[in-house]
Amino acid sequence: MPGKRKTTLKDLAEYAHLSVSTVSGVVNNLEGFSEETRKKVWDAVHALDYVPNAQAKKLRSGRDAGSRLRSGLLMRIKYYGTEYPWKKRFDADLSQKFEEAAARRGYFMTNYCYEREKGFRCPALLNGLIDGVIIKSPHPEIVQMVRDKVPAVLLDISMPFETAGIPSVNADMKQGFLAAFRDLKEAGHVRIGHLDADPARSCFNKEKLNDDALRGAAQYCGLELPPCADLSLDLNSEVSLREQIADAARTFRPLLGGPHGISALATTNFQFASMLLEELNKLGVRCPEDLEVVAGSHLMENPLPQISTVRNDWDKLIDISLELLIRQISGLELPGDQFFIASHYHKRSSICVGPCF
Repeated sequence: MPGKRKTTLKDLAEYAHLSVSTVSGVVNNLEGFSEETRKKVWDAVHALDYVPNAQAKKLRSGRDAGSRLRSGLLMRIKYYGTEYPWKKRFDADLSQKFEEAAARRGYFMTNYCYEREKGFRCPALLNGLIDGVIIKSPHPEIVQMVRDKVPAVLLDISMPFETAGIPSVNADMKQGFLAAFRDLKEAGHVRIGHLDADPARSCFNKEKLNDDALRGAAQYCGLELPPCADLSLDLNSEVSLREQIADAARTFRPLLGGPHGISALATTNFQFASMLLEELNKLGVRCPEDLEVVAGSHLMENPLPQISTVRNDWDKLIDISLELLIRQISGLELPGDQFFIASHYHKRSSICVGPCF
């Protein structure tokens, strides 16, 4: 039976309604093309399953470890998503940790970040120069595109295995929130507020997993979550996130104190906590004097020492994801397809704002 006809540059040009020379220039990563043109070409590349040359095809399709040529190069693909103040510092620290962990295993790690799902392009991956990929992307189309080319592991994205088709490594916030809420209970807190994104609107189930972990830990520790202080943010709303959190702060303000009021607040999202603290401060609320705050965080450090954090164990997350990736590259059997690493509780600093008596 004859094999499938190889996609050519002419096929790409016809699909994208561009000239062959333009398509060739974009695929070869030349300068001078608009972002719109590049997106059209790379959408065509992936839609038609284009492979630049026979050697790249061999590298790409060699699922058997013995049929692949090794470059010693690993890649971390990351979706940028929403910006926040600590992102650049965190990304730099995380990249360094990945580089050091990969080097200990005899590999070199490089990073590739993208901002748009459509028009995704990565010439090094397409040309078979990458041995394996750590993926942090919520887009199943990107995950499928990458996994069909090289061994891959999904990191910090709770996409179902049936959708991803590759092993995943995620943080489990349950242990961290249990420790945090035990601490609150021992300190005399009874009722707490809660602010998070609506889990029904999340990408797959990461937000829901974290939300369930927080709620389960609160229930186990005997902390009440009054409905009037259990608020959700709509990330798809036309109302800005800042405006929604400012409105939440105004809702929480009259619920503070008193025999039936809340004295602490929890969220799985550090960005929400930081913005909420700013808005509460505008209303005269001091943290931790007037309100204890516990926030889930993927950051390695805490830029806000007045709140307690439940943080990812990045050393273990990186080690497990690299071990799984290298086992695939080497053709070894994997011990499973989904792995969860317990988070750690870090209590806030002992600080006080204003006079102490």
